[in-house]
Amino acid sequence: MRNAKHANAMAQYMYDQLHGVRGVHFSCRPQANALFAILARPVIDELMKHFFFYLWDENRNEVRWMTHFDTK
Repeated sequence: MRNAKHANAMAQYMYDQLHGVRGVHFSCRPQANALFAILARPVIDELMKHFFFYLWDENRNEVRWMTHFDTK
């Protein structure tokens, strides 16, 4: 349970840090350890060179970011 709480808290932390950043639009507030963000395609492509995440809805340029028990 502690690991799940930490992962969820890290998703909320990421949301809080990125909410309001120009060019980052969230589809919804995090409910667990997943974040769904809409970004410009060039930004997605550049981030994918450095980080693994899913392109959740290609038509909307929506990505899914997941946090984990060891997310810092």
